[in-house]
Amino acid sequence: MNAWLDFWAVWLVISGLAFAGITLVVAVKGFHDLRAMFAGLSGKKRVE
Repeated sequence: MNAWLDFWAVWLVISGLAFAGITLVVAVKGFHDLRAMFAGLSGKKRVE
C-alpha cells in the first residue's frame, strides 16, 4: 500500500511544479502586456 502513497506523492509534486511554472510564465507575459497596453493608452511610445 505504501507504493500507492509514493506514486501519488510524486505526482502531487510534479503537478505543483507544473502549476507554479505555468503561473510564473502567465504572470510575466501578462505584466508585459499590461505595461504595453497602459503605455499605449497614455500616448507614450514604448521602446522594446
